[in-house]
Amino acid sequence: GNIYTGTVLPQEKYHPGKVSFRNVACGGDYITRVCQRLNGTDKNVTVLRPYMYKDMFTPRPDMALVVLGANDTKVSSESGYRKPMVPPDEQEKNYRFLIEALRNRGVKKIVLCSSLSFDAERMKKVADVAKAAGKPHNLFAVDEKIRDFNAVIGRLAAEYKLDVIDLYNVSRAYPDKPTLFVDGVHLSDKGQLLMIRQL
Repeated sequence: GNIYTGTVLPQEKYHPGKVSFRNVACGGDYITRVCQRLNGTDKNVTVLRPYMYKDMFTPRPDMALVVLGANDTKVSSESGYRKPMVPPDEQEKNYRFLIEALRNRGVKKIVLCSSLSFDAERMKKVADVAKAAGKPHNLFAVDEKIRDFNAVIGRLAAEYKLDVIDLYNVSRAYPDKPTLFVDGVHLSDKGQLLMIRQL
């Protein structure tokens, strides 16, 4: 993701001084890495790209928008495609930590997003190529794991009285779903526009 620095952010061009946005997304992230980076106190854990959260709360954000899911729900060939990267119980524990950490730092509004429904057919073909070559690999877009992930999001949003944005059903029902993604997981321009409209 991009981090904008300086006094004038690109999105302030049309509404100067009224809004600013900071993207602290890191490629390959899942909720466990987010919490490790936010916590930063466990010396036994190597935190991936800790600098991404530097000064994240200066100035204090009014809102945090949490968008995860693709990496959390992927399954590895080494687990027989059974165990997601972040199982639901671990997901719940980490999301609780994240929500409470954001609230403790004065973030007034936290918005959770469900995981998208990805292009499972394309992702299966990619995994099949790696499988045929005898290489360990991950399989993305396993609908059962995505639904489990989204169930946790829904429960926590209800418990903590947070807004939740449904990216799953809108992407799942899209008439030409493969066009939403450049590779089955990462959003195309069309997919980004769909997501923006939902937000």
